[in-house]
Amino acid sequence: MKKIEDLNYYELLNVSEDATLSDIHRAYLLIASAYSKDSLAAYNILSENERVDMLGRIETAYTTLSYKKKRLLYDKEVLKIEPDRNTSAPILFANDIKDEDDIKFKEENEKSVLKLTDLSIFGGAQLKNIREMKGITLDEISKKTRIRSSYLKAIEEEDFDRLPEEVYIRGFLRSYAGYIGLDPEMVSKNYKFKKI
Repeated sequence: MKKIEDLNYYELLNVSEDATLSDIHRAYLLIASAYSKDSLAAYNILSENERVDMLGRIETAYTTLSYKKKRLLYDKEVLKIEPDRNTSAPILFANDIKDEDDIKFKEENEKSVLKLTDLSIFGGAQLKNIREMKGITLDEISKKTRIRSSYLKAIEEEDFDRLPEEVYIRGFLRSYAGYIGLDPEMVSKNYKFKKI
């Protein structure tokens, strides 16, 4: 049996490599709920940091497998799978959906984001996944908040060597969180400062 850290994204979400967007979304919701802060199963076997890190891995897997370009690149680079051009039923991706399906997917995505905001500790991976789920770029945040995109990227990567003092980081976090629709004070208060 593989260790959790050795699982690929499909194995992590417990879906097949030809899973549809709907399959991936259902699996994500099920697994993410198992690692939520209210889950007794996660509470009994994982520390808070391990639980948050696992949620970050789950979010990254979900975000990667939900978008065509990311999924194809992941399949090619990590799994060494070339796209099969002869498939009769194409896989539906988040960025392929239109009209009613688009609205439904966006609503489900918003619910996923709301579940993420229930985290008691925010890490860079969670913030990045929420930003990507909302389709917001770092350049967009940088232009509106006037925070260097290199600082925003360092916050998402938790690269504290590239960031100024904590008091400035908290201000950056408030602006970042507010722009992507999260509670600025909650994110600033609950961001995990590993170095500090």
